Amino acid sequence: KGRIGQAIHLAGVVISAEDYEGLRSAKGTTIAAWIKPDKITNGWQCIYRKEDGARRLLAIGQDGPHWGIWCGFVINGRYLEYGASFDRKILGDGKWHHLAASFDGKAVALYVDGKPIGNKSISGSLSSGNNTPAFVGSYRGTGEHFQGAIDDLRIYSRGLAQVEVAKLASTD
Repeated sequence: KGRIGQAIHLAGVVISAEDYEGLRSAKGTTIAAWIKPDKITNGWQCIYRKEDGARRLLAIGQDGPHWGIWCGFVINGRYLEYGASFDRKILGDGKWHHLAASFDGKAVALYVDGKPIGNKSISGSLSSGNNTPAFVGSYRGTGEHFQGAIDDLRIYSRGLAQVEVAKLASTD
């Protein structure tokens, strides 16, 4: 049982998503999903990752001393990884949580349960990459596996505003 209908429980399952143009928008993007982690680790756990020369990702994990929510995008031809510290105990409480990363051409923003947890100003366009498949819950199906359930993963071809992300997080 998922947060919205049925979910997928990723116990080592590899899910690839066939490419289509909407996954490669240059104007902006939002990656959003409901997650219910079974285990919170220090290592990276990918929720969504597309490795096509214009990487796009949403993940949880630790980088250096900071554990949190992370996203990555190629903006203006340069890879930018951005993370915001977040309390791992909250995500590990056995409940569903909504995560989102958004880029609207002006800033990258991260959200948990519809509330902003980080924002970085950066203007530009996303690199559009190629037709390589994306992966749900892993890095190319070979590593950084998400340990838990994912529901209602959505990829938008534009950066959603805070009010739109909050509405997604409040859906019953």
